[in-house]
Amino acid sequence: MPSLIVPDLHLHRVINECPYSCVLRFWGRHVRLHSDDRDTVNTLALVYKHFVVPPPDVLDIECCVLRSYTGCQGPALFVGESFYPLPDTERFLDHAELILFRHLSELIDDYIVLHAGVVVRRGRAVVFYGQSGFGKTTLTLELVGRGYGFMSDEFCPVRLSDFMVEPFERLVSIRRTSPLYRRIHSERALVHSSLDKDFFDCAAADPARSAQPCPIGACIEICGTVDASVCPPRGVVLDIYLCTEESGVPDALRHLPDVTLSGPVMRGRYPVFRVAAADRTAFVKRFNSIWKQYNHEIFAVFPYRGEIDTFERNPVMRPITRFDAVSSVMANIVNRSPAGSLLASLGGKNASLAMLLGRLLANIPCYKLNPGNLDMMVEMVDTIRW
Repeated sequence: MPSLIVPDLHLHRVINECPYSCVLRFWGRHVRLHSDDRDTVNTLALVYKHFVVPPPDVLDIECCVLRSYTGCQGPALFVGESFYPLPDTERFLDHAELILFRHLSELIDDYIVLHAGVVVRRGRAVVFYGQSGFGKTTLTLELVGRGYGFMSDEFCPVRLSDFMVEPFERLVSIRRTSPLYRRIHSERALVHSSLDKDFFDCAAADPARSAQPCPIGACIEICGTVDASVCPPRGVVLDIYLCTEESGVPDALRHLPDVTLSGPVMRGRYPVFRVAAADRTAFVKRFNSIWKQYNHEIFAVFPYRGEIDTFERNPVMRPITRFDAVSSVMANIVNRSPAGSLLASLGGKNASLAMLLGRLLANIPCYKLNPGNLDMMVEMVDTIRW
């Protein structure tokens, strides 16, 4: 279901009925979260404990996550004037979190925020970007276990004022059945346990290596094996990551001419639809209109980068040109939607964003990595020099 518009008065009435709240600060923006459920606020305050701050004089976003709302007979999220029914499952908070960050990203015009894992070595950040399920978290945690500093497993915020990367040290949640679980080497990192997973504060695993803003040392795009038959010769294939399956985006795409839609498949906590169009130019213009209309329901849009069927093969990492690096980094910017403040600050022109990225990446080694054996990938990263 698409988001619904609610009167401001109704939002304040809902907030007034919620006894629990916390304030979080992301990228200079203050978000106050209210809830009718103590565990909801405690969980978010725990996962984002490094971002909890005292209430400011001015809020950028005020939202409310309800565990039970009579208007939809289940969980719900209010953000500003928007109302979102949430899935009535234990994962309702995951969906609320994605939608909230979607709203937040629309306000960010002084950072480029990449969907990426980040570690630090010798005072410089190594950035791994790519789609969910391609191994960013796996490689990030393995490098942290081998002595790299932890900066993020989800977002890479790059300040536009000086091109420095800031840490995004949220807690990492890992299911006990995951192969990743044994990669967390320090018990000091364990913060909280739930029924099926544990939360780790990787930033606390080695306090002596606490992360500070730093320049980028290297950028690595993690890609799968591309099937040439998937993409039409003059067409385009996009993987569209949604905040929730209850979205109007799939129906809007199905009404476009010469388009094939498949999905959803779950990648991490994201429902993903794949759309293929025979005419790239005509499709992109129509799709940007849909993106503007449903900007709070689309978490990210990635060009097709292949599939990963195994991590047991030999990985391959190769340098890429500056042109290819700019193109791939642009596709992984979380706050690049047509309705967002970042693009508006650049006159609404993707060409201006590309020029900005060109300056950012001017002296940075950039690579494309087809993942495989974890030990071999670590060795490849170790050999990068700057």
